[in-house]
Amino acid sequence: MKPTPSPALCPRSFRLALALLNVPCSREACDRIAPASNSPHYIGELRSRWGLTLPCERVPFVTRDGVPSWYGRYYATPRDKERIRDHLARIAAANDEQEKAPPGGQG
Repeated sequence: MKPTPSPALCPRSFRLALALLNVPCSREACDRIAPASNSPHYIGELRSRWGLTLPCERVPFVTRDGVPSWYGRYYATPRDKERIRDHLARIAAANDEQEKAPPGGQG
């Protein structure tokens, strides 16, 4: 049976998926990983294309000025991690199929 292809992601979203598979990431960390200044856009792409939840929790902290505040931290749920692994397996299988194909599409 042929593997079902995963909806294609841009490289920025793909890097975020790999990172979130391992650890929660703050919005700022996501910006560095992508790299982009609008990582919530790419989180949204992961949610819509791969069906991930990727909740954003509010983490309280105190600023250097002593003002209480919070920052957003994205994390992958256990179901999200399962879906990311499934998509990665489909991508790998599709790449294997492509490598087995004769050069130039000749068969």
